[in-house]
Amino acid sequence: MKVQALKINGYKSIDNAEISNCGNLNIFIGKNNAGKSNILSAIELVQNHLSNAVIASKWSSIRPQDEFYNRDLNRGIRIAIQFEMPISVNDDLRNVLQHSYPNMERAAQELEKSDSIVFVISGSRIRNESFLFVEQIVVGKIADSEQGIEVNGINLLTVSRTVAYELFKIQESLTLFRSDVTVLTKMPSRTREFSYLFSSNNKETLKNNTAAYVNNILNGAQVSADTRQELQTAILSADSTDDFIKSLDGIVSSLRAKIEDSLKKETSRAFTTFAGETRIQPDYVGFLMGRYGSIPLLHLRETKSPIGRDEAEALLRLKITRGGPERLKIVQNTVQSLLGVEVDAFQPEDAIGRNQGAEMDVDQFLAEANGAGVREALRLILDLELKQPSLVLVEEPEVHLHPGLEYAMYSYLSDKSASQQIFVTTHSTNFIDSVSFQNIYLVSREQGGTKVSIMDETNGALKIPASLGLKLSTVFMYDRLLFVEGPSDEAVLREFSRILNLDLARANMNFVQMGGVTNFAHYAAEGTLSLLSRRNLKIWFLTDRDERSDSEVQAMAQKLGANAHLVINDSRDLENNLLNPEAIQKFISKKLEATSGNVPTIEEVSQELTSVALSLKDDVITRRLNSKLLKPIYLQKRNQKGTLEERLKEGINELQNRLDSLDTSQAEIKKSVEEHWDKNAKDVAPGAEILDKCCQKFGVRFQKDSGDSAKLASYMSANDIPRQITELLKTVSCL
Repeated sequence: MKVQALKINGYKSIDNAEISNCGNLNIFIGKNNAGKSNILSAIELVQNHLSNAVIASKWSSIRPQDEFYNRDLNRGIRIAIQFEMPISVNDDLRNVLQHSYPNMERAAQELEKSDSIVFVISGSRIRNESFLFVEQIVVGKIADSEQGIEVNGINLLTVSRTVAYELFKIQESLTLFRSDVTVLTKMPSRTREFSYLFSSNNKETLKNNTAAYVNNILNGAQVSADTRQELQTAILSADSTDDFIKSLDGIVSSLRAKIEDSLKKETSRAFTTFAGETRIQPDYVGFLMGRYGSIPLLHLRETKSPIGRDEAEALLRLKITRGGPERLKIVQNTVQSLLGVEVDAFQPEDAIGRNQGAEMDVDQFLAEANGAGVREALRLILDLELKQPSLVLVEEPEVHLHPGLEYAMYSYLSDKSASQQIFVTTHSTNFIDSVSFQNIYLVSREQGGTKVSIMDETNGALKIPASLGLKLSTVFMYDRLLFVEGPSDEAVLREFSRILNLDLARANMNFVQMGGVTNFAHYAAEGTLSLLSRRNLKIWFLTDRDERSDSEVQAMAQKLGANAHLVINDSRDLENNLLNPEAIQKFISKKLEATSGNVPTIEEVSQELTSVALSLKDDVITRRLNSKLLKPIYLQKRNQKGTLEERLKEGINELQNRLDSLDTSQAEIKKSVEEHWDKNAKDVAPGAEILDKCCQKFGVRFQKDSGDSAKLASYMSANDIPRQITELLKTVSCL
């Protein structure tokens, strides 16, 4: 009996949210305080109320008023859950209805066609009393509605708020009467204490301290004020223990009569049922609530109770019960395969014969001696394996877990979802990246409260070119994206942000590494940018100038259109922005610590930088010439026309034209480079090459692929960072 859909109005941070098409494994992602946990709490709230099997009951929350959206007590809370209705439940429901209403057999048969049922639970507050009630039960489905909760189908129950309050007061009385009966029926076993109370030498004292003696015989138990008064009267009128016990029996009989009267008590106003209007709860309502409220539920909150004696005793019982050893072996094998540890339970040696419980060993150490990650993972595995719930709510399962263990646990949850419906909230990008889009829900906090959006093929999520490294978490966990060419670019920009005191995390911004500018066209594809823009993501692309011409830069900008901003580094590449003599001198000094070499002066570093840059003129000319004449020629394009022979000839002609223009192109490029070479050498020569050749002069190496770019950037000051990069980072991090 799985949850198929859920709609929430006015609960905690949720103004109006709908979760549709629930599957076996449902993942809720989003920022902190977005409202993910509130969705799980709403499910549990409904389940707990259904388990009472009565229309209205007390709201068992410490501060129910805090659970109303914006603390608006006049609005109320409404939560609708659509469950699947198996054939067996449908059959049982129709049998109950036909037994209760024989003349409505044909109407009951109409239910046979339905396979889902909706419970609408409302929370309200009247006269400073908070209560929950079943507002509607409908054999049908939650309707698609922008606002409010609407249900389509065959109505089984509709209860107004005022009638629900009456039912709540009746139920509250029943609870008190039943509690009093439970307390009073245990009293006759305390005959010895009563004998002292009614001894002749204590009679006068008893009359003067009746209330205190009532407290004494109650022994801490709580009863209603009326029952307490009746006990005082019984004590004063009794001459012996037997007299008091007879009075006690009379009070219990009176309470039981009140229970019977309350069960038959009608509300002053009618409410709607399957058979028309009534003033008392029909039997089928309790049947349905009990059936769906009895679904075994497990809610693992973010702060989980540590594993301990209860789990150890459960494992120990498996060892000695019929069929238990087989189940124990399954649990042990599961833990071994996922966590790589052995788990077992034993009775402590010093507790044999004294019934002092059991202890759990993990890899032959007490469970408490293991790390938090293993204990957290064990908590989840043992609860699912030993308690075997049908409905599982898990908050932040990745807490304390190593990334490798995260993947193992998410794989385990995915496997378990074949037999147990699971709802998970997470911040873990590893989890998001490891599951399919089938049941991923993005939870966001907006001005109108918590909003939930399902991520599936209909909104274009599967159009992302994941093979290029654009992870699902990148799309759904951030508000701003800065596309860069590679890991060293990201590392340098993060270091610059730290120096500039810019909080990228607060802006919910992330980097996307394209794996080189050659992948720019793929990431800038219309489908990808369209998806990202629909997510209201702000997007920037930062690429190196390299050997690109102005026309090529313009073509890149046109490809992005209005969906993203393109920033072309003023220098050839990002490492050219690191050619700061003072920072390089500190970088070399740090590298020389291991060899005790001579540290150059800042002036020596500056002179070497200039010398190396000027020496790379021929290299720059060659690179530009290669970029112009060695561009690929595509002989097979989607819209290309012509025969195979015509295409080959076209390619040959293009190559011949390039060959014929070799001398001219070389002369033009050489003239262009030499025109401002002395002034611009440090900006147009490859920055990483300048840095490495300069460092080699002083006995060390600069290795871009080993993280040296970020290390060098860390030695720079805010004033050393080029204005173009500073402005970009400030824009990207601006809230």
